[in-house]
Amino acid sequence: MNWQDILKAPPIRNPRESEFKDNANDDLSLPEHIDLFKDKIDPVIREAGKKKETYADIKLTDLKMTEKKAMEVARQLYADMGYNAIFADNGILTFKLEGEGKL
Repeated sequence: MNWQDILKAPPIRNPRESEFKDNANDDLSLPEHIDLFKDKIDPVIREAGKKKETYADIKLTDLKMTEKKAMEVARQLYADMGYNAIFADNGILTFKLEGEGKL
């Protein structure tokens, strides 16, 4: 095989593409988001609080949501509940449990 054969090769799809496209819960209604977050996030936050951890992390693949939508819904549902920060990065939705402040 030479370099000219490589130029003729078809483009290769991202083998991890499905990890980024599994956002089936982005289009849920607000009551459905509330139920989802109650089932998936609240237990993680409670457990992190019992362990005196600084952060509670939830994988976005568990929520089946994009970072942007998960952060938007989380900030809406958990506003004024004492979290110093709520943010999403690298496929993880994070609630900062320690410290004072606003979102």
